[in-house]
Amino acid sequence: VIFITGRPDAQRDATILNLDHAGFEGWTELRTRPDRDGLLTVQEFKTAERTKVEEGEGYTIIANVGDQFSDVRGDHAGLCTFKVPNPFYFIR
Repeated sequence: VIFITGRPDAQRDATILNLDHAGFEGWTELRTRPDRDGLLTVQEFKTAERTKVEEGEGYTIIANVGDQFSDVRGDHAGLCTFKVPNPFYFIR
């Protein structure tokens, strides 16, 4: 499992703690956005990271799960995408 998040690098440790508290174990990697990265939208960042995963590193994305449309839209979104509801916030 590779997690790709729009959270900045400054929130990396807190994100790892959240994953641990949620019971996620044995994951391979967590990719966060560079701090103060204003050049790409969240969807552009996630798409670029998924492209690296598939084209640069040779993986095939089988399933892609996310609570934001930026998680499941764009190139290299995976063979199956699952958009789960999030009643708390929406990222444009």
